[in-house]
Amino acid sequence: MQRVIDLIRTVDRQGVENVIEYITKSSYATARCNKHHRYKGGLVDHSLEVYEIMKRDNTKLSEESIIICSLFHDLGKARLRGWNFEGHHPERAIAILKRCGFELTEQEAFAIRYHHRKSLDAFTHPYRNAVTKADMESTAAWKRKHGKLTQTDALFELIGNIL
Repeated sequence: MQRVIDLIRTVDRQGVENVIEYITKSSYATARCNKHHRYKGGLVDHSLEVYEIMKRDNTKLSEESIIICSLFHDLGKARLRGWNFEGHHPERAIAILKRCGFELTEQEAFAIRYHHRKSLDAFTHPYRNAVTKADMESTAAWKRKHGKLTQTDALFELIGNIL
């Protein structure tokens, strides 16, 4: 968890401390992902894996955008009493960041909001492509390790590797 906070602190944007406060007070550190990384702290591990994959594969994205997109793409899975938002976790992530006064670029917001939609158009937007590919690679690796990889997961991993 400390690595997540240290990475976020390198981001030079208004609202960063509010996001860190949310992360430290919410279930971010203990949350499990729904269909992968299903253990206490799985959300942190998954987010850091997505960061490492994005950093490895995306020399065109800024370090700041890689940190933001990777560590916040599943932020909506974390819960905090009194912070109730409608929608799926990507929409909740955007709402949390907005309430924290954290400004996303248009590309970052698009990538976070739509990273979860597994469709071929996921690969047409450079930021969304980066997040979606890294998210799928991390997810597929966990599922493969635990014998839960589906044919659909494998197909999208293959497509992501080709593009």
